Amino acid sequence: MSPSSFATVRALSVGLAAGAGLVTLSLSAALAQSAPDPQQAGATPARRVTAVRVEPGVPAPVLDGRLDDPIWARAEPMTDFIQRDPEPGEPSAFRTIGRIAVDHDAVYVALEGFDPEPARIVGRLARRDQVPTSDWLAFMIDSDRDRRTAYMFLVNPQEVKADAIITNGADDDFRWDAVWEVEAEVTDEGWVAEFRIPLAMLRFTEGGGTWGVQMGRIIQRLDETSFWSAMPPQDPNAVTYFGDLAGLEGLESPARLELLPYALSQVTRAPGDEANPFFEHNDWKLSGGLDLKYGVTSNLTLDATLNPDFGQVEADPSQVNLSAFETFFEERRPFFIEGADIFNMSLGVGDGDIETLFYTRRIGRAPQGRADAQGGFLDSPIQTSILGATKVSGRTAGGWSIGLLDAVTDEEEARVMTAGGERIEPVVEPLANYAVLRLRRDLREGRTHFGLMGTSTHRRLDGSGLEDLLRSSAYSGGADLTHRFHGDQMRLSAKLLGTTIHGSEEAILRAQLSSARFYQRPDVTHVAVDSSATSLSGWSSVVELMKESGGPWRAAGFFQARSPGFEPNDIGFMRESDYWGTGAFVGYRVVKPTWILRRAGVNLNTHSFWNFGGLPTARGGNINGNAQLKNFWFVFGGVSLDLDNWSTDALRGGPDIREPGEQGGWFGVESDDRKRLQFELYGEVERESESGGRAYEVSVGVEWQVTDGASIELEPFYGDECGGWQFVSTRSDLAGNSRYVFGDIHQRTFGTVARVEYTFTPRLSVQLYAQPFVATGEYSEFKEVVDPRAERFDDRFGIFAPGAIALVDGTYRVDADQNGATDFSFDDPAFNVREFHSNLVLRWEYRPGSTMFVVWQQSRDSSSDDPRFRLGRNLGDLFDTQARNVFLIKVNSWLNL
Repeated sequence: MSPSSFATVRALSVGLAAGAGLVTLSLSAALAQSAPDPQQAGATPARRVTAVRVEPGVPAPVLDGRLDDPIWARAEPMTDFIQRDPEPGEPSAFRTIGRIAVDHDAVYVALEGFDPEPARIVGRLARRDQVPTSDWLAFMIDSDRDRRTAYMFLVNPQEVKADAIITNGADDDFRWDAVWEVEAEVTDEGWVAEFRIPLAMLRFTEGGGTWGVQMGRIIQRLDETSFWSAMPPQDPNAVTYFGDLAGLEGLESPARLELLPYALSQVTRAPGDEANPFFEHNDWKLSGGLDLKYGVTSNLTLDATLNPDFGQVEADPSQVNLSAFETFFEERRPFFIEGADIFNMSLGVGDGDIETLFYTRRIGRAPQGRADAQGGFLDSPIQTSILGATKVSGRTAGGWSIGLLDAVTDEEEARVMTAGGERIEPVVEPLANYAVLRLRRDLREGRTHFGLMGTSTHRRLDGSGLEDLLRSSAYSGGADLTHRFHGDQMRLSAKLLGTTIHGSEEAILRAQLSSARFYQRPDVTHVAVDSSATSLSGWSSVVELMKESGGPWRAAGFFQARSPGFEPNDIGFMRESDYWGTGAFVGYRVVKPTWILRRAGVNLNTHSFWNFGGLPTARGGNINGNAQLKNFWFVFGGVSLDLDNWSTDALRGGPDIREPGEQGGWFGVESDDRKRLQFELYGEVERESESGGRAYEVSVGVEWQVTDGASIELEPFYGDECGGWQFVSTRSDLAGNSRYVFGDIHQRTFGTVARVEYTFTPRLSVQLYAQPFVATGEYSEFKEVVDPRAERFDDRFGIFAPGAIALVDGTYRVDADQNGATDFSFDDPAFNVREFHSNLVLRWEYRPGSTMFVVWQQSRDSSSDDPRFRLGRNLGDLFDTQARNVFLIKVNSWLNL
């Protein structure tokens, strides 16, 4: 056995033993404090209600906010709502009554929220799905009865609507939208809401007689949340606690065909060069497209989109990324948002990790190829066009949840007019097909589920000129298992994933040299570059054991490993591979109010990771806590400690280098969110023990509800970082040796996000979004790596003497031995980046499901090599830059056939 193999085996043995010990200790401590609570087990919902049927010839309820329809007198009342907050298990302060009726076409819901002081009921205007601080009535339905996912419909006294998908263990997804109706009315006794939810909006198995059901209420001035079927606080498995809704025998799903065609008129005015043959002062665009939704069965839906447009979507936040890794951006496009939960398979612990097997932003991404202007003019597309996309999702009669997505993106060409007058159109992105299949099977009434997932990417590269840049095909797959036990308090999760990519020797070589793995590092023995390879494969695995409910204690332990060749990035998102490690967590919760606290929690986390060569790459932990005070203010904070480790990416393909340990802390405070004027403050600080590097960031958020329909939000932030070893460049000297150049950096970042919104009615609103952003970076004390394995930080680097380095016309020339000859040079890394993005959106839902958008987008971008942070002048320079303006009108029309 080789020394490196022995080191790996030994490290694995030590790590597994340590991880097992942490898991055992954590869970033993937690379980010793809390035996299973039958009242919280949720194994069989204690509450049951039968929906009253609207028989033929009997009128359906009229949605008017008055419960005088005869059907409501026959409906079984749902009473005795139980608090989740602030007094878990106690009766709600005010009486609430719910009723449910159903006919062949829809589910009808009536909710009465009694209140001894109706004048104090809070109802604030907002556009759909905004969910402002307000009183709310909610109806939730698990029509699949999988005890894992459900639909939620909410309304406030101003008839502001919100709908969401609820998934156990995940945040509620308010990006899902359905077409439904609701009327609300404030009365002398409180307030009332009547819902009509078409069966076509729900997925269910025909012939089934029982669904899951839940009703909820928020009383804003008491900060009280209550439910008809009691739900324990801070338990992530909300759907598990739903009651039973009976009386649905023989219910059939109506035929479902929805069309949403759109028409778009857009003009773009942007600065440009008059001599550029591709420049137009006013660039007009007329286009259209279509979204389609078809009910294949009562529980299986086909969604399709042709030539989708997302012009009304907010711009991504600005940032400067000096790391070796790609920036992650959240999905904002409606087609990919709806139903996204079924396609989720994260690569890490839990379901909220941004690293995932399917990253929808890969579809329609910015072109990956680059065209050469050849001394002339260049016009290159900003995004790749999506020709069409289709997805099928739902649940089969046999209990399988299924998700299938397929998308085709167009071949994109740049336009070039060379200096010699030749006009060419090089390909910058090939025609590509992306496909994802997800299967999941629920057992034990949703307490156990296992799933499979597979993805594929195919690109038409022949003759595109991109054969050496992109992979021709890529595949990934995985299996996951979740098993809840011990009265639903414990959860065991496991994932096993694999990937393989194929392409030319040059394309696979690029994958080996990429920042995700850096096979070319000269001092590693467990991986090696294979320049003749035409494929690359790898695997990843995660095992987690967690106590997530029951009593005040929480605990978890995990083991995770990812092989060097694992590569999902053609359709997924991953920053790095080649590691394995363990971690553990112990937490304590206070859920019953005390003399000063409404609720609180404290957590202890620890983790240790190594690469497959046996080097420790991340070891540390943190202690954090949070509390809501009796005055409804919320505070949180924590401290962290990271030990000195080894960095495998700091030298961007150079040797591994020791990195100093780091200490940090963070804190935050949020004011009472019931008030019209709210604010929050957040700050964090970090310090490296050896290098002297330090960083801090502070942000302030202010939200003012000026009137019930008008609000202003402002979130400025400022960051200041002084780093002692920021990577600059890798250069070859006259002898062909690699020189790894670093420098001290002083980086300052300022930005703010501003939103001003006025809601005329729940269907008509206007919103302004604006984000100015300034980031500067000033470098000093340039140095090069001389001994990356040295114990002392100062021994790892050699600082260039003042006479050995000189800045000439934006380039640093280095005469390391000061013999009068330049050994190597590198560009001045100083930067000053200024950006401004804004959009003004008028949104009018002129009839249910049909919307008109009037949008004005403006962006300004400028940069320089002057690293001085002078905020006033920087912003002045930014707004002196000519703007790119886009004006568009988009109208869609919902058709239910």
